[in-house]
Amino acid sequence: MRPSHAANFTYSDGDEAENRLLKIVEKATDTSLCSPQLAAAISDWASYYHLSNTRSNLMRPIRTMLKGPILEIGAGCGAITRFWAKRGTKL
Repeated sequence: MRPSHAANFTYSDGDEAENRLLKIVEKATDTSLCSPQLAAAISDWASYYHLSNTRSNLMRPIRTMLKGPILEIGAGCGAITRFWAKRGTKL
């Protein structure tokens, strides 16, 4: 993002939600795509968005089309990254 546009990007789930998500992930011993620990911690939109394995469905249709290493830009909390990592994709 160009510095002149940085001020226009103000999205945040809020400190409370983001700190709660951090604690959930730090405490989890299983952070895999289908982690029952992460699934059990889903309690609101922010936790569903970042922890649910259903977001990986976005990548399933194209998974066989992509060859070689993948560069993920704007990974956020890594919901999509977990999908590629579970598949053994070089990121």
